[in-house]
Amino acid sequence: MKKLEKNSIIEISEGFDRVGKMIKIHGEEQKLYRIINNPYKEFFQWLFESKKLKPLFDKFLVETKISDEYAGENDELILEHEIVPDINYLFEWSREMTKDAGVFLLDATIELIKKGLFLKDSHAFNLTYSGRRWYFLDYGSIVKNPAQISHVWITHFFHNFVLPVNYFQISEGKKYRELAAEYLDKPFNSFRFFYFSFFRHPFHTISSLGRCWYFILKCRSVKTESGQLEVLAGLRAYLQNLKIKYPPTKWGKYYQREGAKVEDLSSWNQKMKSLAQMVKNLPAKTLLDLGGNTGFYSKLVKLSNSNIKTILLTDYDEVAVDMAYKIESELSNTSVTDFRSLSKDIEVFWKPHKKTVYPNFASRHESDLVLMLALVHHLIYYQNLSFEEIVETVRLCSKKWIIIEFVSNDDFHIKKWFKKGIKKIEWYNMGGFKKELEKYFKILSVLPSGEEREDRFLILCEKNT
Repeated sequence: MKKLEKNSIIEISEGFDRVGKMIKIHGEEQKLYRIINNPYKEFFQWLFESKKLKPLFDKFLVETKISDEYAGENDELILEHEIVPDINYLFEWSREMTKDAGVFLLDATIELIKKGLFLKDSHAFNLTYSGRRWYFLDYGSIVKNPAQISHVWITHFFHNFVLPVNYFQISEGKKYRELAAEYLDKPFNSFRFFYFSFFRHPFHTISSLGRCWYFILKCRSVKTESGQLEVLAGLRAYLQNLKIKYPPTKWGKYYQREGAKVEDLSSWNQKMKSLAQMVKNLPAKTLLDLGGNTGFYSKLVKLSNSNIKTILLTDYDEVAVDMAYKIESELSNTSVTDFRSLSKDIEVFWKPHKKTVYPNFASRHESDLVLMLALVHHLIYYQNLSFEEIVETVRLCSKKWIIIEFVSNDDFHIKKWFKKGIKKIEWYNMGGFKKELEKYFKILSVLPSGEEREDRFLILCEKNT
């Protein structure tokens, strides 16, 4: 067994966990390891040798084993984790995802209690969603069951899951994401968070805090496993019964209004036909759909190209992403994101108070094919982005190909913007956009995506090597 020396490892956590730290090994960057510090070595050896966790791999835990190749420099235990692709974080979850994450954490804790174990904290950053299932990632949080549930555990659960769902109920999802990312070191334990919650929405805040104290008081009398299970079952029922409201949004049901159905080829419009023609022979296995709404065109791509195995959809519209997450089984993952944040580190875009270990979206979700339809003109006219900024972001997200739609100033919808007083941008034209694309890509084909006039086009590009 090889001993890991300091110069052979790449630390990917900041060491705030007393149990150990996450690492990668030079030359084996596709594997993920966790060093378990010696005071906890005996417990984790017992944990894995007893095989208590094995039944939980399929539904709750990321699959993990004791490494038979490596030991720490001071004989620390080394765990080898399965790599979970396309991970996301709580500030990228939709309303329904946040609620489901909380239910998942309670279910995982209940199963651990039945095996004489417990989770020492209830942070949302210990979870991720990928491949249409949730994963619990933080093995350092697993401890022997203390037969009690602390008030801190309950408080953190409310801060991480219940209060966010209440934010969504009052259509404050954008503010919640800002606060969640800004206070990554201590989620929501800030005066600004309290000020926003209480003074702007006192009813929802008082209601949540009241329920929080109700469960804290219940926990004080709990001394047994059965008592723990009763409290967590009650907390699960409370969260499950919170109703998420869906206020109408501009893009929530955008593609449903078009009337076409992916499965009915006779209903396909010109855009659908052009897209199917472009993708049918591409040897792409992974698809990233930027501004993908509810996944309508993601489904069309997969129907037209059987090579596609995983699809990640992202959009800024909460309702659209919720619909995609709950309904579209073809999607591997969904995220709520602002296009401007995709290529920026969290420190740059969200400006948290503490340095983070969370990589940006583009580095986590680089895909063979990037799809970006009917989005460029909105980014130019409403978010004041340039061709350069848009193409640079798409370049970072793409491993090989992009299909991007360009809608010209002659388009009927853009002309309506001009009538409403939006100033026409003269440099916004097809020639200028293609010129920017050609800095990083080779243009393979251009096909019409409009029905009558030549004012909308799909552009298929291959990344320069």
